Amino acid sequence: MSYQCPLCQQPLTLDDRSYRCSNNHQFDKAKEGYVNLMPVQHKRSKDPGDNKEMMQARRTFLAHDFTHRCEIR
Repeated sequence: MSYQCPLCQQPLTLDDRSYRCSNNHQFDKAKEGYVNLMPVQHKRSKDPGDNKEMMQARRTFLAHDFTHRCEIR
């Protein structure tokens, strides 16, 4: 699976325990194994995280149970 930088949309590459783009934006991997890609300046905004359209898309995806078709590595 590939990720892109939420700040500049450049590809992110894993470097030790951090994901980094060519513009040197860095996102650290938590000890639990996840990576938070939410930019710091958005965490305290009025609308942090997913908007209504993103939530609806997630609900639609989960309602169709596509997960059994995906190979998780």
